[in-house]
Parts: sequence; structure tokens; C-alpha cells
Amino acid sequence: TPLTSLSIASQMLARHPEMVTDLASTIEENVTRLERIIKRVMQVQHTHITPKIDIVEIDLAPLVESVIDAYAAELEGRNLGLETSITHGMAVLGEHYRLRQAIAEVLENAIRYSLSGVICIKAKIEDSLAIITISDQGRGIPEDERHFLFSRFYRGRAVRALASTPGVGVGLVIAQRAIESIGGHIWLEASGPQGSIMSIALPASLKKKTPDDSDILERFVGNT
Repeated sequence: TPLTSLSIASQMLARHPEMVTDLASTIEENVTRLERIIKRVMQVQHTHITPKIDIVEIDLAPLVESVIDAYAAELEGRNLGLETSITHGMAVLGEHYRLRQAIAEVLENAIRYSLSGVICIKAKIEDSLAIITISDQGRGIPEDERHFLFSRFYRGRAVRALASTPGVGVGLVIAQRAIESIGGHIWLEASGPQGSIMSIALPASLKKKTPDDSDILERFVGNT
């Protein structure tokens, strides 16, 4: 953990003051990690507070594209790709910040726990609902751990064994609370050795005319 690393670095510094230059980067990196953990824990706490939310019509394609822009650089140098296929004009009823936050949390989770393959973001209209799916080709979630998926601070056995995969187990909790606060639902659609599929459902906007299937946002970033 960051505290463990900071403790070791401070002990080393007390014994070997001449190593201050070498240890400075370690201290700075772990302070940043600790700040990020605290921020994410505070996010979970703040989602209990539900101020008045204005539900509006949101175009999915530009929102998803902005999320992809935010994570494109993270895929550089990794054997991992990210693709999307969403019809322009497809819209949902929700709140822009919280919907973007939820999609970003699910996507970050997929990126963090995928060593290779392609992550796909897609959307469709079904029974007056817009269904957004984010699928990956990661190691999957064991069946006996799935009921903990939206529990605070829970990380699976396989994930805890990966020292190179940091996290505090709050991403999906933040996503769930964000989606439920705007009248939607999020769930694990499927999971297995070939990967997992997370789904988000929100009311589809009925104000817009039916999207033109010929006008589709198709984008691929990363490497495979």
C-alpha cells in the first residue's frame, strides 16, 4: 500500500540521508497514490448525498467519445484496444456528469483488469430503454465472488494477487450509485474465462426521432 511504501522510504531516509534524491520520487509517487485513494473513498461517501438532479436528454455518442478521449493515452504501450459502435442520435434521459462518471468507472475497471484483447462499448434501444454494454476480454469474475461486485472496498482473490494492479475496490460502487441516482440500473451481464460484460440501462429519450442506423460512431484506439 502507499502507506507501507512511505513508511519504508522514511525509515531508509532516516538511516541514509544521502539517499534523499533516490527516495524523493518514491515518496512523491506514493503520496499521489494515497491522495487518489482518499479522493475515491470520499467520492463513495459523497454519493450518499443526493442533491436535486435535473434529468435531461443526453446524446450518447459524444459523451462516450469524450470518455474514450480521456483513456486513449492509458492504452499506449499495452496490448489492449478499445472500440465503440454507437448510432448518432441515440439519446437517454439522465444527468450528464453522473452518466459519464459511471461509464468511465466501468471502463477504467475493464482496462485495469485486462492484460490484452479488445474492450468494446456499444449501445442499443430495447423496450424503451437504452442499454449500454462495456465488454472486455479479461480473466473474468469467479461465480462465488459476483455477489460482492458492488460492495465497497472488495477486490477479488485474483486481483489481490496482482501487485501491479492497484485499486481500492470502489469504482463499481461509484458507478452503481451514480446510475441509480438518475433512475437507471447497472449489472453484470456475463462473466467467464473469455471476459466480462457490464450493462447499464437508462430510459431512452422519446423526443428525438429514431436514430439513423447509417450514421454510426465507430472508433478504435490502442493496440491489439
